[in-house]
Amino acid sequence: MRTSLSFALLASLALSVGWPIPHGLCAQATKTRPAPPAQKRAVSTPAATPGAELVIVATDKSLEVPEQVDAGLVNVRLFNRSSGPQHISILKVDRLDRVASISEYLRSGDWNVPWINRMGGPELAPPGGVSSVAMVLEPGRYVVAHLPIGSKPGGPLILRDVEELSVSERPGASAKATLPPAVATIKMAEWSFTLDGPLHAGRRVIRIDNIGQFEHQMQIVRLLPGRGIDQAVKWAENPSGPP
Repeated sequence: MRTSLSFALLASLALSVGWPIPHGLCAQATKTRPAPPAQKRAVSTPAATPGAELVIVATDKSLEVPEQVDAGLVNVRLFNRSSGPQHISILKVDRLDRVASISEYLRSGDWNVPWINRMGGPELAPPGGVSSVAMVLEPGRYVVAHLPIGSKPGGPLILRDVEELSVSERPGASAKATLPPAVATIKMAEWSFTLDGPLHAGRRVIRIDNIGQFEHQMQIVRLLPGRGIDQAVKWAENPSGPP
């Protein structure tokens, strides 16, 4: 697939490559100034996309997550203050187990149970950078899982205990989230995806629809000068050497 930006769009069931994602897209990874300390409550603040703001800070030793955020459209930002790339996932849990019990269960290696709904989250954040995404979160109980990078089959699914997050509906707030207008929509299914419009330079909002039966992951990567999409796909299938 070719666009005027010379970007490659790669979608799969579990793709985790460490390329930077261009600034200004619906899901983005950029270099940034250090983030402010995570607050106990995430509040609605002016942002690129209207909605509540959820700031998560990852370090080499911890994952700082607010205790609560307003339901609806939420701008999730992952600040990376560690020495390596970081990745998280937001999970909706329907059981009232203690957080330690949920962490222990996830370490067992099976997330495919009816009481865990994997919502997704920001893509990989490079060291000193930030990755962000706007997503709809309904009221309920959630946890934030700190994921390993490039995990192997049978390896751990989380790096440390999950952090609990409560999503609650603000009194008087609309029950239906209003999505921002998007310049294009990407629909992902099993082993295929489609893009319904061209992408142009600048800050853009792209809607991501998962129409498949399984969780899917997408990254937008910028090809280095002199490199083609065939080389990008080959590296993604078997990462070896610099990307």
